[in-house]
Amino acid sequence: MKTAKKISLILLAISLLLLGSAYHIRQDVLDTPLSYFGTHQSTKIKAKLLLTADELAHIQSFSADKNDNIDKYMRIMNGVKLREAIQEG
Repeated sequence: MKTAKKISLILLAISLLLLGSAYHIRQDVLDTPLSYFGTHQSTKIKAKLLLTADELAHIQSFSADKNDNIDKYMRIMNGVKLREAIQEG
């Protein structure tokens, strides 16, 4: 019984460490400047990251409705578009 409890505590600690590291990796991806990918490719990705007027209006309405930080939401949207551009390219 004591061995099973120790093993479950060890597995819980490992899973918490993995969740924490995954969160920090996600933040690093969102905060990575486009220049990290080089000049040629960053220009290509930057062109795909331009928000359309509809997307910008959606972001502004979302920000007004939710009383949220518009910069944070735009950073998340750019992170999503960045991942899509990397997967396509």
